[in-house]
Amino acid sequence: VMLRLAAAKVITRPTLDQIIPGQTFPQRSFEAFARVATNPFLDPFEAWQLDAALEYYADNGNAFSVNLFYKNITSFISETTQLSDSGFDHPAFGDIITRDLAPRNRSGGTIQGFEIAGLVYFDFLPGLLANTGLQANYTFVSSEDDSANDEVGQLPLAKQASSGLEGFTPHAYNIVGFYEDDTIRARISYNWRDTFLELRSGPEGIPAHFDAYGQLDAGFAYRITDQIELTFEASNLLNENTVRFADIRERVLLNEYTGRRFFFGVRYVH
Repeated sequence: VMLRLAAAKVITRPTLDQIIPGQTFPQRSFEAFARVATNPFLDPFEAWQLDAALEYYADNGNAFSVNLFYKNITSFISETTQLSDSGFDHPAFGDIITRDLAPRNRSGGTIQGFEIAGLVYFDFLPGLLANTGLQANYTFVSSEDDSANDEVGQLPLAKQASSGLEGFTPHAYNIVGFYEDDTIRARISYNWRDTFLELRSGPEGIPAHFDAYGQLDAGFAYRITDQIELTFEASNLLNENTVRFADIRERVLLNEYTGRRFFFGVRYVH
């Protein structure tokens, strides 16, 4: 049994594509103009974080753990759209609203949650089943955005986003079943994450989300000799698609299919 405790002050620098100077002015219908820009004046993400983990390791390789975490983010980077009145009145559409999309620093928020994980070998079962096992983990995340406000809710027909921070999935889990002996290695895994807020002020100033997504993968390897091994991998067996939407599920921004993918290989170890 092991107990781990940790405390740290951490930073993460902005990505280069966020801070390299640049801007574009895409043409939009019935607007004075819209601007999409980078921001070379961004400060890094900053946070204090606390972690605690209780782990158990058995003699036969089984393992179980519970992890608790808390993060107090003092500086956050978010792609935001600022709306303003252009001062131009269209004869048919009235006041034209301009849109300015760029990464900006905001006050952060808090993140807390836990993860439970386990690895079990079924070596107590008879025959070939003794070579099987199961690995699984579940993560819960709760977050609070310090600067969440009601600006989006004032837009016509737009739904206010939750008060959570961007980019954090409330629920996620992974399950892996596997088989292994001297000749064969095989696994099948399912990974799932919940719907989450991508941008609080995204396209047109409306919150953007990614819909819940799950993916089934499999892998197989056969050792012909001590040096040669045949491998096969399959990804996204259920042909799931990625959906991005604005504030409510019916306002779809992206519906992307990557398809099923299969990989064959030969591995030689000298």
